[in-house]
Amino acid sequence: MMIKSKKGVSPLIATILLILISIIAIASIFAFVVPFVKDMLEESKECFNIPEQISIIDSSVYTCFNNDKSKIGVSVKRSSEEVEIGGFKISVKGKDASNTDTAVIVEIKQGEFPTDAYMLDGSQPPVLPGRGEEKTYVITLNDVTPEKVVIAPISAKGELCNVADEVEIPLCSQSVKDGATFLARENG
Repeated sequence: MMIKSKKGVSPLIATILLILISIIAIASIFAFVVPFVKDMLEESKECFNIPEQISIIDSSVYTCFNNDKSKIGVSVKRSSEEVEIGGFKISVKGKDASNTDTAVIVEIKQGEFPTDAYMLDGSQPPVLPGRGEEKTYVITLNDVTPEKVVIAPISAKGELCNVADEVEIPLCSQSVKDGATFLARENG
């Protein structure tokens, strides 16, 4: 009877194989993780300074909603800093006729024609405020009692950024613009 010799892998070769497998695993992970993290950082950098560029002017007589709950005015101010924006999203949060929480969402972008928003003077399409400017937009509500308005800027590349401002909306009281058929908030 012949006895076969049993040979195993030497500890040195086993250690070298484990190190090689580890290096390959780490290289594979880096090949996927580094580009992913880089893309995420580029996206977050896009919106880094933008939320500070836009705000709702709650002291404006035009930031209010009318008695029949069909329209809301929102005055928006843009800072004078040289940061490009592609537009902004206005969300009107409130209650509908059955007292259910609801939201009316409108995106204002240069050159686009949203069907439920126009400028205070009645013109279309809504125009973005220039640097240091203020513009007022009228938004159709369709029987929603608004409680607050939230605005979030959209970057020049089209990415929706974090909420920039949020205000409670008062009831309007008197007519101000004939072309816009809108009501203004009472002073005092």
